[in-house]
Amino acid sequence: MRHRGRNRSTTSNLDSLLDTMTNVVGILVIVLIMTQVNVADAIRRLRSSLPDVSEEQMGKLVEEVRNVDAELVLLKSPDALDASRIEEVKEEVGLLRVELEREKQEISPENEIIELISAREKSIKEETLAMDALEKKLSGLRVELETVKDLASKPPVRVRLPDPRPARDDASEVLMVCMGDRVYVIDIPAFQLIARRQLEGAGRKVVHTIEGTGDKRRTIYKRKASEKFIVDNNAGNGMAFLNLRTYPDRPNATLIIMPRPDGGESIAEVRKSDRGVIRTMMQQAFRERDYVYFYVTPDAFSTYLEARRIAEVEHNLPVGWEFIGQDIKLYKGAAGLRFEYTPPPPAPPPTGKPKPKPKPKPKPEKPNVLD
Repeated sequence: MRHRGRNRSTTSNLDSLLDTMTNVVGILVIVLIMTQVNVADAIRRLRSSLPDVSEEQMGKLVEEVRNVDAELVLLKSPDALDASRIEEVKEEVGLLRVELEREKQEISPENEIIELISAREKSIKEETLAMDALEKKLSGLRVELETVKDLASKPPVRVRLPDPRPARDDASEVLMVCMGDRVYVIDIPAFQLIARRQLEGAGRKVVHTIEGTGDKRRTIYKRKASEKFIVDNNAGNGMAFLNLRTYPDRPNATLIIMPRPDGGESIAEVRKSDRGVIRTMMQQAFRERDYVYFYVTPDAFSTYLEARRIAEVEHNLPVGWEFIGQDIKLYKGAAGLRFEYTPPPPAPPPTGKPKPKPKPKPKPEKPNVLD
């Protein structure tokens, strides 16, 4: 039987190449070739990045390496050191010790550093407190400066020097109170009349007894009942409240007059209108004879100045005044009223030689109520 012959075309020459490429050994060969190529390329890049070294520089480096090697040999074998080298090393060690001691002296111990830090912190704290105090003082000065600026911007006020003098013998007093921005008329006879009418209208619950007959008939009132009745009935008028104070050892009493916070007239009303109570009292006073006397609370000085101007300039009335506390209370006698009381025991009769009569006191001068 005849066999077919093999196909010997050109494609059959590539079989060995394909076998090599698909074989493991072939792959490793290819990797090795590529690695060699990459290494050569890396060496070329390193050489290009390194600086150029001349022959002189290379010689110096070689000499330094030899010196270092010689030092290493000496350190590894101390017996090889000669006497001169040992002295040189000792001298260097001594210099290093001196320098170490000097640095130790320059550096403060730990405790001293801590104390220094504490002192600095204390100093900073004191300076901070001092700065805070100065800032507060500066704030106060700024407030004062603003006050001074406000005062400087206000128009000047004319002030007349005081001229203390007594009132005329035939003069009558018109009593007024300046409190806040309000002016009050304190008509003492009117308040005395109010107290009498209040007790007369109370009936028997405030009457202790009745003495005398005819024109000498008068009522004696109970002390505590009268005081309570005046307070409970809110006695007074549109200007002030009225209270009563009696005494256990005497028949008379005292009226306590207290301006109403919502009473009186504002200084603006007094300035604009001629029909108020304040103006009416000033108009009824005799010019240049009667006078107006003001009680002035601490918060009402500007009110007093305007009220005084109205009295002096517009009504030609002399003026006197005095300061009084903010919780103002005026004490005046309750004329025409008598109350129950227990008279004190009589004085014992004198024994021995009677004492000489004292010399009569000189008549006191009239007080200076005007200024």
